[in-house]
Amino acid sequence: FKFRNSLTLSHNRLGIYLAVRALINANKNEIILSPYTIIDVVNMVICAGGKPVFVDVDFPSIAISTNEVNKKINNNTAGIIVTHYQSYCKNLPEIKIIAQKYNVKIIEDCAIAFGTKINNKFVGSDSDISVFSFNITKYISTLTGGILVCNDDNLFLKINSYISEFKINPFLYL
Repeated sequence: FKFRNSLTLSHNRLGIYLAVRALINANKNEIILSPYTIIDVVNMVICAGGKPVFVDVDFPSIAISTNEVNKKINNNTAGIIVTHYQSYCKNLPEIKIIAQKYNVKIIEDCAIAFGTKINNKFVGSDSDISVFSFNITKYISTLTGGILVCNDDNLFLKINSYISEFKINPFLYL
């Protein structure tokens, strides 16, 4: 992996929140995602001010449907959250083409796919924003925690500007 910018996090869900918050504005607040995810992801979209727009998955896989993304994307779409389930998101290149057509950013949720490759590229290595989880049930564990990576300097500055809003609890509080 080679990233220009990274930010360690207390939880992966904070990365989703920061990414969505950085992408939305008054004119573009819709975030396309699969309902086949944990509720924390949906909650973070809402808490960041985004409007979740659910699209179905391709059967029999559980990857977000390219056809459904194509139907739901519009001028109000700010981003697409692509959640990786092990190696179940092989249509990411097609989703990226749709996103580029509408000037929409992609957030890769790589919480349970660390080290997975699609077309010989590690997941999370080639999108606008990627988030990884390192909680106790993941491949790399820090009990809680995660990392957000971003290669766009301006977008990363915007994401990083929101961190000061979060209070750091003293170690003994844990």
